Amino acid sequence: MSNLNINIEKAKRLIKDNRIGISRRHGKFERIYPFTNENLFECFNQFLLRNKDCLTVLASSDQALDLFLRGAKSVDTFDINPLTPYYFDLKKAFLMSDFNRDDYLKFFSYYYRETRFNRDVYKEISKNLTGDSKVFWDSLYDSFTTEKLRDSNGLFSPDEQPPLVLKREILYLSDDHQYDLLKEKISDVNIRFINTNVVNLPMVLSRDKRYDFIYLSNIFQYTKNVFSKISLKERLYPDKYRLIRWGNLITDLSRNLNHDGNIMTGYIYDFLNIYGSDDNFRIFSQAFPQSEFLYYHFPKTRSLSSSSSSVDSGCIVYKKRR
Repeated sequence: MSNLNINIEKAKRLIKDNRIGISRRHGKFERIYPFTNENLFECFNQFLLRNKDCLTVLASSDQALDLFLRGAKSVDTFDINPLTPYYFDLKKAFLMSDFNRDDYLKFFSYYYRETRFNRDVYKEISKNLTGDSKVFWDSLYDSFTTEKLRDSNGLFSPDEQPPLVLKREILYLSDDHQYDLLKEKISDVNIRFINTNVVNLPMVLSRDKRYDFIYLSNIFQYTKNVFSKISLKERLYPDKYRLIRWGNLITDLSRNLNHDGNIMTGYIYDFLNIYGSDDNFRIFSQAFPQSEFLYYHFPKTRSLSSSSSSVDSGCIVYKKRR
C-alpha cells in the first residue's frame, strides 16, 4: 500500500473513531491542529525574519504561512504527523482562490458550524489542489459529510481558539491587508516537509544545511511523551532530567544554525505562573541557563478554556553567538 493510501486510511479511521472512549486510542499528535494556539504575532515580532532561512514544525501550517508573510527566504518544515502536508496544501489552495479572509475563517474554523468545510466551497478551491493532496481531500469528501469531516476530536484536534483570538495572534489573519499580502505571495510559496519526530530531527537534517531561525512550538511541554524512557536515576526528578535532555537536543540542533541564528526552544503558556515558581525557576535555569538562552514574556490573551479569563505566555530562545 502506498504512503498516500496509508494516510487516507489513517485519516478515515480518525474520523470514524470520533466517539467518546474510542477516540482516546489515538495519540495526541495524530490529529491535525486546525489553527495555532500560540501567539505567533508577539512571538515572531521578537525576531528579524526577512530573507532568513527557517525551519518550523508544520502542525496547523500557520507558523509557515506567517513566516512567508514576514519575508522568510525559505521555510522547511517537520512534523511527526504525516497528514499535516495535506492540510498545508488545502490552506494554500484556499489562499489561491478568490475568497476573502472572512470566507477563510468560515471554512476552516470549527466555530462556524453552518459553513465549515462547505462542500461547494471545497469544489471551488480544490481546483488549486494537485497530486496526492487532491486525491486525499477528494477521498475524504466522498466518504463523509462535511459535519463529520470537520468535527472536533476526529481528524482535527479539539484545541482551537475562537476567530477573534486568531485575528490577534496570527499576522495573516489580523486584517484584510495582511491576508491579501499573503494571497499575492502564495502561488510562489513552497515548503520542504520532513516527516520525523523532534528527537530524530538533528540526525535527519543534512550536516551542511543551515538555518537562521528554528521554531519548535510548545513541543518541549510534552517531554514526558518525547522522552518516555528514562533511567532509574532520572526517575527521582523526571521533569528536571527531561528538560535537561531537551536542552541537549537544542545543542544538537544548533549545529544546523547560522551564527546569530535563533532556536525558539519552547513556547510556554501561563508563563509567569510556570516560570515564576521557585522550583521551576531552578529547573529552567539549569536546563536553559540565561548565559545561553533568552526569556520573552508576551501580553495576556484569551485562554482556550474560558472566554472571560486570560493567560499570559512567553518563550525560551537559544541564540547562537559568534
